Amino acid sequence: NITVFFTAVTHTTVANAEFIGTLTPIVLVPAGAIIFNEQINARALAFGAVSIVGLAMVLFLGPANGEASWFGNALAFASMITWCTYLITSRGLRATTSVAGIMAAAMPIAAVTILPIALIGGDAGKVTWSSAGYIAVLVILSGTVAHGMIMFAQRSVPVGTISLIQIAQPAMAALWSVALLDTMIRGVQVIGMVLVLAGLTAMIALRQRSSR
Repeated sequence: NITVFFTAVTHTTVANAEFIGTLTPIVLVPAGAIIFNEQINARALAFGAVSIVGLAMVLFLGPANGEASWFGNALAFASMITWCTYLITSRGLRATTSVAGIMAAAMPIAAVTILPIALIGGDAGKVTWSSAGYIAVLVILSGTVAHGMIMFAQRSVPVGTISLIQIAQPAMAALWSVALLDTMIRGVQVIGMVLVLAGLTAMIALRQRSSR
């Protein structure tokens, strides 16, 4: 998931990659109902259509000379699917295994899986001392702490709710990409982003009401 996502953002904009990731609840809410018998609210899913319309505005109405590409968007979609798979499979593991046990197994497996790809592709040789610091921060914060906290929450929080709580991330990432990477975002795309977040917020409210 992490490898595909970071590859995607080299072929599309951060905004596109993050807002494609907002499709996660639309996949996980029904999946959680089917696999884990979690409660589902049909009205909540209806608001997913609003988010999809907003996402279409973000993807199709971007600047003509922007950095986005459909190859990068496809990679971002694949990243979203692998993230859904991660949440579903790790949720099952949490019933019998501790967070420390899962992470202790996952991290070495990830290293063994990715290292040959990095060596064959020649990317391992491009790591410099200055970039090593950034890699270490990503490993600690995103790869270990963030994933570990999500896995810890899965014992008491439905997977659909976990994905819904993360709706602030795409908006924050889009704003930071404009500030730090000089990404071009059109006004109509901002409207699409608002629709995405509004639809997901409505899903949260209805889902929480249904849970109570």
